[in-house]
Amino acid sequence: MRKLALAASGMAVTLALTACGGDGETATGLSGGGAGTFGDLQQLVASVGDKAEQVQSVKFDAEMTMLGMNFTMTGQSRMDPDDIAMSMTMSMAGQEQEVRIVDQAIYMRMPDSGEPGKPWQKGDMSGQFAELENNASMAALLESYNPRKTLEQFQQSGGTITGSEATTLDGQRVTLYTIDIDPVEMMKASGEEMPAEMMSMMESLGTIPALLYLDSENLPVRMEFEMNMNDMVREAAEAAGEEIPAEVKNNPDMLTMSMSQNYYDWGQPVTIEAPPADQVSSTPLEGF
Repeated sequence: MRKLALAASGMAVTLALTACGGDGETATGLSGGGAGTFGDLQQLVASVGDKAEQVQSVKFDAEMTMLGMNFTMTGQSRMDPDDIAMSMTMSMAGQEQEVRIVDQAIYMRMPDSGEPGKPWQKGDMSGQFAELENNASMAALLESYNPRKTLEQFQQSGGTITGSEATTLDGQRVTLYTIDIDPVEMMKASGEEMPAEMMSMMESLGTIPALLYLDSENLPVRMEFEMNMNDMVREAAEAAGEEIPAEVKNNPDMLTMSMSQNYYDWGQPVTIEAPPADQVSSTPLEGF
């Protein structure tokens, strides 16, 4: 049963990472909850995209909890089409890995990788950059930190704005939007292949409300959502003819996954450099 719980949570993690990244029907025009707010998700996405393209850089951090585990991420990115770069550090279960994309190369530092004294591995990405528009996996990697792409995923999966209100966040005046998303449609929109029985389990998640906070410039400052996976795990257990272990039955919060991502320092200079050459392994990073 533990394997089933992990498999179900794995699908939820895939969904979460899809949401933290690609046109559904456009809602009819709405006036929104007040001056400067949006009732139409397509208009909101267009506005966020325009502003993000103007400022071209952002820093971010994220936290995800699931099955009693905690996953954290910090990073920064430069979205200038002529000088794309990104660095990101991720930590989970006491292990840390780091990714840098700079000068059309990718560098990764992972536990037990590289060679003694040279923890980084390098992969050449010049070919992928040359064919960026036709390279879906490359585009997904480079855009995984881009909130505009996350919102486009919401839009393409039929997401709708169900509420908006003026509020404050960490002392900053913001507009909070609630966006209902369909996890099944989001997975379909992402192009992820999933067996029919797993899609059925995804349906058990129901509609997931995502919270989006925009500042006065219509730039995201936080995005968060929560998924209850109890029904998903129960379906997985029934399909396999297994019992849900007491540790899960008695701790339903274990199967609630939450994720929040913060964006800050929009438009501020970012420094993203390749690791020192003497720390890069002679063994190339494969798969890129």
